[in-house]
Formats: sequence, C-alpha cells, structure tokens
Amino acid sequence: MPNGSSPGPGFGKSLFYTVLGLLAVAAAVSAVMYFLTCRMGEPVAFWLIPIFGAAGGVVGSLRSDGKIYLLSWQGPVSLPASPTDPPALKPSSLQTGLVGDVVIGLAGATAVSFLLGGTLNLKYRAFDADPQGCLVLIAVSLIAGAFGQKVVELAGTKLLAKEAKDEARAATATAVGAHNAINAELNTRYAEDNLARDLDLDKALKSVEEALDLDAGYVHAYVVKAEVLKVKGEKMLKENNRDEHDAYVRKAITVLDDALKLASKVEDKSDAYYDRARFKARINIKVEDVIADLKEAIDLNPKLSVAAFRNLYGDWAGYLAKPDVLRVLREGAQKAIKKDETFLDAYVVEAWALKRENQIQHAYDALNKALSGYCQGKSKFTDDAMRPAAYYNRACYAALRGLNLEHRILPDLRNAITLSPRLACVAAKDDDFHKISENLEFKHLLDSFWVESDVPANDGK
Repeated sequence: MPNGSSPGPGFGKSLFYTVLGLLAVAAAVSAVMYFLTCRMGEPVAFWLIPIFGAAGGVVGSLRSDGKIYLLSWQGPVSLPASPTDPPALKPSSLQTGLVGDVVIGLAGATAVSFLLGGTLNLKYRAFDADPQGCLVLIAVSLIAGAFGQKVVELAGTKLLAKEAKDEARAATATAVGAHNAINAELNTRYAEDNLARDLDLDKALKSVEEALDLDAGYVHAYVVKAEVLKVKGEKMLKENNRDEHDAYVRKAITVLDDALKLASKVEDKSDAYYDRARFKARINIKVEDVIADLKEAIDLNPKLSVAAFRNLYGDWAGYLAKPDVLRVLREGAQKAIKKDETFLDAYVVEAWALKRENQIQHAYDALNKALSGYCQGKSKFTDDAMRPAAYYNRACYAALRGLNLEHRILPDLRNAITLSPRLACVAAKDDDFHKISENLEFKHLLDSFWVESDVPANDGK
C-alpha cells in the first residue's frame, strides 16, 4: 500500500511492519558483520559496505518518484461479480517498500564491493594506511545501494557469463582429457601385447612413451614402461652384457619412482612397489631396500605374496633363504587368507614359508585345509600351477613327518606328478624324500612319469 502522501487508515500498521522489518535486517546484517570482523578477523572497513549500502537503498527508493513506500500486506479480497463474470477472490499481496529497497541496496553494495572489487581496485586491508580508500568504499557502496536492483542484475549477468565460460572450458578440457586417456590406454595395451608375445620391444617402448605423452598421470603406463625396460635388460644379460642389463633395470626403477609419486589407487601403488622390489633384487640393491618395497606392496595387496612365490626362481633368485623374505610372504599369505578363505593359492605360500621356518606340522595343516576345501568343491586354485604344488608339498611334509607311505605320501605325489609330470624329475632330487628314496614303489612312480628338464620348476621348495 503506498504511503507517500497523507497517512491512511492502515498507516500505523504499515509503519510498524516497516520498522520491524528494518530492525530484523539490521540484526541479521550486524550478526554477519560481527562474525566476519570479530571472529574471522576480516577488516573493520567491511562495516562501511552495509551501512552505506542501506543508505543508498533509501536514496534509491526516493529516486524514482520522490516518495517512500512502507512495508504493507493486503489479505485476500473478494471482487464483486459482473454480469458476465462470477465473483472472484483477489489473492494476498505484499509490498516490501522501504525494507525491500534497503535489502536491494545491501545486495548491490555487496555485489560491487566483492564481485567487482578487483576491477575497482578496492584494497580493504590498506584502509588504515590509506584513509582515502574509505571514502572510495563509502562512495561505491552508496551509489551501488542507490542503483541496487540494476547492480544486482548486472552482477548476476556477469557471474552467469563467467560460469558459462568456465563450464565450456571445463567441458572442453574434460573431452580432450577423456580422448587422450583412451588413446593412452590403447597405446599401453599395445605395449603389453608386445611384451606378452615377445615382439618388438622398441615398438612397445615407443608406444608406452606416447601413452605417457598423452596422459602423464596414467600410472599403469609407467609400470608397463618399467617392465619393457626390464625385459630389454634381460635380453642384454642373455648376450652376457651385465652392464647394459643393470643400466636398463636402473632406468626401470627410476620410472617406478615417478609412478609412485603419482599413484593414488591402491592397485597402482602395490604394483609399482612390487615391481620396484623385483627390479632392485635383480641388480643386488641392498636387501633392506628390496624387502621394504616388497612388504609395502604385499601390505597393500596381500595376494602379491602368491605372485612373488611364483617368481621365486626368476627375479627373486637368491632371496629364497632370506628370513625376512619368508616372513613377509608368510604374513602376506595369511592376510590374503583372512580376507578370503577360498583363496587357496595363499595356503600354498603360507605352507611353503612355514616349512622353511621348520614349522612342518603347521605347513602340513595349511595344505590339508586348502586341499580339503578343493576336494569338497568349496573353492578353487586361481593359478593352475598351484594345485600340483599343493599336492607335491603335502607329500614332502608327510615324508618329513614320517607318515604312512602308501596312504599319505604316494597318493599326493601321484596327484602332483599327474598334473605336472616334470615334478617326477624334481622329486628324484628332493632331499625331503631322502628317507623313502630307495623304496621300490616310490621309484616306480617316478619312472612312470619321468620327464627330463634342465629348467628349474617352481615346485614351492
């Protein structure tokens, strides 16, 4: 309800609403400013913004027609019926008047001071040293408050335009990043395929380096690059060039150092630590460093204890008898079993480590549990080579314990050799079978499956 000329019958109520509204706005602004200046430590000069912004809002309310309108509320009113239209109900209406102008003035002053402060070179913390800055802030706040609605609309337009540009840039960057990530993955897979099929290693290296050019944060590409370099080193070793081998492996370790700086996923970290431990072992870096990396890898992914066990006669050659290596593998296998009791491969690793620690009974029990679960169909070995290893090692441990030859040792040994005939050759040279080496049934079993081999088999010994 306009109240710019003479007071009407509702003037007192409108004046009361206006004063109450202004007090509510003042209380809210005071609470916010107290928090900013007293609790958050912002400059006291911030108080000038709402004070003169509100004053500008009052000026703005007079600017259009020289009248001040009070806050008023009109309830629903029944409109009289006309000859053509039925009776209607006019809905409630609220006129914010002066209170609304003050709020708009506050918003305009805030928008100019903070959103456009950089453009206007407002330096709030320098006002104590430069009093003229206070005058600038007063003037800006007053003018912005007087033109509050237009200022808010302008600030909103500017914000939306900036947000639209930022979103466009972000969408473009996301699209380019996704395209590069896909190509990086394809290049890395090509390199892995070359490795698996023992093809051109130079092409594999070039491919994975292109992958890293496309996506420098793709940790798996670093791991693959390191493996390519290690394999190139192995080829040098076959040509009796130990120095070149060591140089390639050191390069591979440096690549894995970079991978670990970037890695955030558990899988990436565990793979990088594991490979770095392998490569350090190849060039005889001190044992403590090798074991530290191996432990870190297996702590992150206990199943890597099985991978290490399967590679005992490769990169880990020379570390079989290290007590700390046995402990790390045993603890890793036990953690893997605790997380998944159906992971039978881990029982084989645990038993192997226990036997090396002269805990023959515990080693035998671990394999009993694994093979019992397998025979009952409750779980399976994930690696085909682990089932014959389980049977073979249980036969070994049974022989060491002096268990029945016919019912305990030979059935397991027969199962192992049936699954992997090369184990007959291994068994013939195995000290674990020393007590029964002259037994005719034992000899006959080995003779019936004999396979000559110069390559050491990973029988879990």
